[in-house]
Amino acid sequence: MLKLCVFCGKEFDGRKNQKFCCRDCSSKSQTKKVEVDCGHCGKTILKQPNELKSYKHHYCSRECRDTHTGILQTGENHPMWNGGEKYFNCEMCGKEHHYPQVVYDKSKCHYCSPECRYKGISQIYIKDKRYNYSMQTTKCDYCGKEVMKKLSRVRRNNKNFCSIECSSEYCSENYTGINRYNYKPELSDEERIANKTRHNSRKYRKWMRDVFKRDDYTCAITNVRGKGDLSVHHLDGWNWCKEKRYDVSNGIIIRKEIHELFHKIYGLGDNTKEQFEEFKNRYLNNDFKSA
Repeated sequence: MLKLCVFCGKEFDGRKNQKFCCRDCSSKSQTKKVEVDCGHCGKTILKQPNELKSYKHHYCSRECRDTHTGILQTGENHPMWNGGEKYFNCEMCGKEHHYPQVVYDKSKCHYCSPECRYKGISQIYIKDKRYNYSMQTTKCDYCGKEVMKKLSRVRRNNKNFCSIECSSEYCSENYTGINRYNYKPELSDEERIANKTRHNSRKYRKWMRDVFKRDDYTCAITNVRGKGDLSVHHLDGWNWCKEKRYDVSNGIIIRKEIHELFHKIYGLGDNTKEQFEEFKNRYLNNDFKSA
């Protein structure tokens, strides 16, 4: 398709939207700039013709632009000028400062800098004075103690409690049997009794957590720390030593595979502390390597 170059006027064979015959013409066409003076320092600069129509003042650098703009927009030239300025003392540091009257009238508190404003807001607008404050006094549904809770949480929950302990006690007393969320009506009474093991007891789970915290989730035999693969073992067996069932000193942390190995060798009942000490020495001596 024969076309005429926009820059040099030469005829060339080009595409539909092609305006120039070569790269030189394209680059030269973009260098047609007009010389203007910087509006602040008077330095001669080059600008595109379309930029001359877009802006009233032209600058050689950002510093000149900011400085000259600051000079032009002070006093009566300020866009918010309404006849005068208001001088005041900063409410945070006491430093003298001034604002246009219209800016001063928009605020109740006045500061000399953003830093002072942030400090003032953090001291004045707290608790119920904060714009998004939504706390409400409500009573615990278990013990009756008054607590402060967010209004959205009070409306969302059917019951409100002051602590996790009160919530657990209320649920254990009221949500049992047929009222429990995971109640299965298809199970027989014998199956329900079989499912009630000591691991479902809150007292037993609390005993396990106390042992884990005491030993920092570390195996007493391998000294390896980890959460997911550890078990709590009764030194004196659960079945015969009833007075120490929930005694923290009667618990020890060992890895799950080691725990299974112990009961495989010494059985699931009538275990003693001496058995564990014997098992520990034998394990460290690799006596169960083939087991």
